[in-house]
Amino acid sequence: ERPVRPTEAGRIATQYAQEIFGRIEELQNRLAEIRDSKAGRMIIGASTSVGSYLLPPLVVRFKRLHPGVELLLRIAPRALVYEDLRMSRSDFAFVLATTPPPSLCFVPLRAERLVFVCSPRHLLARAKRVKLKSIIKETFVTAGQHSDYVSMANEVLRSYGIENYTVAMELDNMEAVKSAISLNLGIGFLPLLGVRKELRTGEL
Repeated sequence: ERPVRPTEAGRIATQYAQEIFGRIEELQNRLAEIRDSKAGRMIIGASTSVGSYLLPPLVVRFKRLHPGVELLLRIAPRALVYEDLRMSRSDFAFVLATTPPPSLCFVPLRAERLVFVCSPRHLLARAKRVKLKSIIKETFVTAGQHSDYVSMANEVLRSYGIENYTVAMELDNMEAVKSAISLNLGIGFLPLLGVRKELRTGEL
């Protein structure tokens, strides 16, 4: 019997089929690695306070457990974080917020306390209990309306019928705000996650 031999077209088709099946297998392996967090690229967005104070130790722990994953943390004001998600420039994000962002899925992870802070030299620091009306008479140091925790503080104050308060200084980041408050240049509302160390050491 004459041996059956593939035509030139058949040989080319076989070659491409083998290459395609090889690519499919490679793709399946890569997807499995990403699913198991062994490899891949992950872009995480974070609002300023969360990205600066809460996420860094968690990122370090994740990288130690999954060294093959390329992890990129993008820290920005909350509005820009939302925009990155809508434009698919981030895979997911962590923010401080009291209301769900429009057109995005939102899963609350935990409640974050917002605390009143002042210098240990401030008169209010000597009081055992402080009433809200006493706080509002003081001057504040804030990080501006772009800050996630400032907008949260304003929402809390509005819920108590307080629309306005006196701002002595408006700075561009929480570290500057904490420094100014520790120097007794004003008081402020800050998320607990950003002031734990200062409260422990007595700076605030």
